[in-house]
Amino acid sequence: MKKTKLTRTLLAACSIVALTAVMYGCTHSSDDPPATDTTDTMEPTAEDQLAALQKEVADLRMQLGLPADGSISTSITELQDEIASLKQQVQDMEDAADTADKKAAAAEALALFTSFSDMVGDTTNADVVTVTVTAVSDMDDGGGSAMVTATVAGTTDGDAAGPNLSGDDVVRTAEAMLGAWQGTMLTDADMAGNSSTAVVYTDVGPNVGKAWAEVYTAGVDAQAIADLQAENANAVIAASKFSTAGLKDHHGDRNMTSGVVTITGTFDGARGAYTCTSAAAGACTSNMTADGIVLGGTATGDAGWMFNPVDSAMVSQPDSMYAYFGWWLNKTASGNPEVDVFHGSNQAVDISAGTFTALGGTATYTGAAAGKYALNRGADQYASGGHWTADATLTANFEDPTQTGDAIVNAAGSISGMIDNFMAGGESMDWSVKLNSASIAVFDTDHDFGLPADGTEWTIGGAAAADAGMWEGDFHNQVAPPDGNNVPGTVTGEFTATYGAVGHMTGAFGAHVE
Repeated sequence: MKKTKLTRTLLAACSIVALTAVMYGCTHSSDDPPATDTTDTMEPTAEDQLAALQKEVADLRMQLGLPADGSISTSITELQDEIASLKQQVQDMEDAADTADKKAAAAEALALFTSFSDMVGDTTNADVVTVTVTAVSDMDDGGGSAMVTATVAGTTDGDAAGPNLSGDDVVRTAEAMLGAWQGTMLTDADMAGNSSTAVVYTDVGPNVGKAWAEVYTAGVDAQAIADLQAENANAVIAASKFSTAGLKDHHGDRNMTSGVVTITGTFDGARGAYTCTSAAAGACTSNMTADGIVLGGTATGDAGWMFNPVDSAMVSQPDSMYAYFGWWLNKTASGNPEVDVFHGSNQAVDISAGTFTALGGTATYTGAAAGKYALNRGADQYASGGHWTADATLTANFEDPTQTGDAIVNAAGSISGMIDNFMAGGESMDWSVKLNSASIAVFDTDHDFGLPADGTEWTIGGAAAADAGMWEGDFHNQVAPPDGNNVPGTVTGEFTATYGAVGHMTGAFGAHVE
């Protein structure tokens, strides 16, 4: 039956219901007395009501395509059967689409499952990925939140081809915050169907204000703009009177007596004034470029552009001490995935081991973790996989340390942890991963700790698998007295975990000392 006829039929069925109600109303009896009509309106006669009902029946017959003596009840039965058939067809289509989606997701998860083979502990692959984070503030004075632009670049070695997510065509989207860790997803694909994806979490904070002399030449009131522009600092120049489009000559802004142009503005967030001696037209100019304002003109040396900060000027500077962790996934055009994780800090060595005294006591670190997983429970169930996020808690024991040369030796030093409160695909997962005790006996300039012999323990639904996998990490942001107590402020790391023959997982974490 065509849709138009089906629509007409449905309308007719609705009309039948209404007609039936009217017909029943004509014969219905009640214990209540009939309502008394207090108006002067004349009631329709029985003949009028009968004629109206007969017209409705005739209209229904016409809509149903029945002859004058056709059975309305039979047509309704046929209509109900057709509706049931159409509903079943729709359900079958939905079931087929759902099955196809599940099969596609299962195939992708199965491919991911087979790729978990060589990650943590592979020293060749460990250095493939380099993460660069650029943080800027949404306020000139250093307030507001940091906006992170992460660049993840890798190289090809004997084990893995690291992701290349550093070009202009990389798509960056914000991930949900994990406590103090701000996430960015980066994606890129080529015309051949190969793709790279990475998620980077950083603890970059908002810009901070520093005194002018701490950032630029100490004891100098003015900064040569030409020198700074040579360092690609155009974007830090700001003033309402500078050009907004094209070249602008500031000859008209000069003091008629001194011949000096003075324009209030900011440089790198510091308040002050730009000055330039403008004895002739074209001596002091500004030009808006793709990289920001460029100051120029024929005036050079002391007569050229200078910036004079106010006495209390503060320069807006990005957070200079941050850590990061995350994961990346490469796919070839044939669908073969390669996955790995990474972690680290923007500082190669936080503090020289020879400059701090021995550690002691314990410290607890709390933070977050993220990574990839795949489960393959057998032929009777679909494989599943994807990325996850979780909480991370670690406890470090710095007891009985001694310093030998450039190394801190902790005979009893150790660190252990737990990854729990997993979320995957928008759902809470009944998982936890125990990070078994690892030695920090040698706490050297890299501030790292080694691989434990018994690795990790993955628990699903309260049932723990045998110890398997590995984990490792690094300490960061150690501050010596008098500003700190030598305890590292941050720890990052990575791990793998296996749940028998059915589950593989890899992840990375970052946590701050409580």
